[in-house]
Amino acid sequence: MSAEEIRVELGELLHQNITDSLPTDPTRNEIGAQVDTAIDIVLAAGYRCPRTVTTVEELDALPVDSVVMETEEDTFVIRTMRGVFHRFPDGWYVVAGYDARHNIALPATVLYEPGAIK
Repeated sequence: MSAEEIRVELGELLHQNITDSLPTDPTRNEIGAQVDTAIDIVLAAGYRCPRTVTTVEELDALPVDSVVMETEEDTFVIRTMRGVFHRFPDGWYVVAGYDARHNIALPATVLYEPGAIK
């Protein structure tokens, strides 16, 4: 997701929440200024949209110490939660959930990627 797409997504969320919480009927410019300020604060704090990997190549490209969570429930394996996997130097290991297959069902959401957060 590009920086501009992130700004738009955050803007829509913040616009709705700011509009809902204001006691008076503010002008469009007043809301826009508040939303822009809020977006700048959130982005400066390091917010990034979660990234999804959809191919084995994308998964293999993640560095050691990355953590991913399966995005969808697996219909073939009964488990209490989606699998969460941590990449160690010798491969991916399930660290939460149940994994009878010993592999990651794609797509998966990247929960942590070393160096991705400033």
